[in-house]
Amino acid sequence: MDEFSTDSQLDGDNKIMDDTMKHSFVAIVRGIEKISKQLKDSFERSMKGCHTKSSFLENLMTDLPVDALRYDAQVTSQAYFLTSALYNFHVKINSLLWSRKKHLEHKQKIKYNLGDIVRHKNYDYKGVVVAWDHKPSVDVRGWDGVQHIDNPQNQPFYHVVPDTNDCIRTFGAPRSFRYVCQENLEQVDISDELEVDDLNLQEWKWDNKRGVYVPTVEMRVSFSINRFIIFLICPVTKTFFV
Repeated sequence: MDEFSTDSQLDGDNKIMDDTMKHSFVAIVRGIEKISKQLKDSFERSMKGCHTKSSFLENLMTDLPVDALRYDAQVTSQAYFLTSALYNFHVKINSLLWSRKKHLEHKQKIKYNLGDIVRHKNYDYKGVVVAWDHKPSVDVRGWDGVQHIDNPQNQPFYHVVPDTNDCIRTFGAPRSFRYVCQENLEQVDISDELEVDDLNLQEWKWDNKRGVYVPTVEMRVSFSINRFIIFLICPVTKTFFV
């Protein structure tokens, strides 16, 4: 026999390989769809227990690759696409849970919640709390506004979107996000919305009764604001999502 395979033998080997790969990709797609449907069912059960509509859970469900299998020549690319989609979903969930865990560990030090209206004690401008760090993410020891504070590097800091009119009055021009030490803030009660040009009002809804801006459910879960609880069990890892 010739040491080189004939063209017909190569074609036969390639066909076997193609068929094997196609069966493997179909199995991958079916497996991903099964996992996705189980997760979707868990989400839907959780949403039935919610008093308000959860756009957060609905968005997560949208991210799940369900009912996507097509038995045609595109099955290979579908397998890659669905595997990528499921992986991205996995990353999104784990990132959210990691953020929630980290914020829970330091929650006892935090005085102000997301959406609270605060006032800077020294510069007298109001603003909306949109995030917090249990200690500053940068070196603030040289900042003028913290020279009167003992050990500011170990104090909580807040991301604040300031009121535009207050900034014009205080600084002479609008300002964007401020990064403020907890010791420099105090909570204030207001009846009307602030003039906050840099705040995404599609994500932050003004609650006139409580005088606060309400963040998205995803933000509330991430920052461990326990007004909303997720309780899911991943059908694959049996992980609790709380």
